Amino acid sequence: MRWPLALPLLLAVAGCDFVSEVFDDVIDGYTVTLQNDGSSPVHILAPGESFGSGNRLAPGATRTVEFIDGGPGERVRFEIGANGSVFQAITCEVTEQRDRPRVVYGDGGTFCEGW
Repeated sequence: MRWPLALPLLLAVAGCDFVSEVFDDVIDGYTVTLQNDGSSPVHILAPGESFGSGNRLAPGATRTVEFIDGGPGERVRFEIGANGSVFQAITCEVTEQRDRPRVVYGDGGTFCEGW
């Protein structure tokens, strides 16, 4: 069987659930919730982001960021800022047991949860 030609047919017949199951073993992606528990709006920047309206969070607001892969031991740095300046950063470490990872900013500091 010639895989390059057979693969599109296999994917079409098997459907997205099959493809998802196969690639879940190869790609270990995850979603991180970024949350502002502070009393004023802040930007919570994921790696590679710059200040913009899409990452500005009002007090009590959240947003999610998708990571395509990341194995245990990988460290991910997030920056918190306002008015174009970063005033705080935190690095979270990916673990095997991650359970709905979050980065939570509050007036008392920032922490990683569920990593």
